[in-house]
Amino acid sequence: MRMINKSSGVDILQCDDIDIIRNILIDSICDNFKLMEEYGFFLIKCDRNNTPLLTPQEWLKLRNK
Repeated sequence: MRMINKSSGVDILQCDDIDIIRNILIDSICDNFKLMEEYGFFLIKCDRNNTPLLTPQEWLKLRNK
C-alpha cells in the first residue's frame, strides 16, 4: 500500500526521514487550520446577514466551485 503526499510526492509509508514526515504533518495541520478559520468567518457572515448556515460539506462544495 502506498500513501503519497499530494504536495510533495513523498510516499509517507516508505519515508524514513523524520524531518520530511514532520514537515508534511505541520503543513497538513496549517492547511486544516486555515480551512476551519475560513469556515468560521463564513458562518459569522451568514449569521450577520440572517442567511441559512451551511454544513462544512455544503460550504466546501461552494468554495471549490
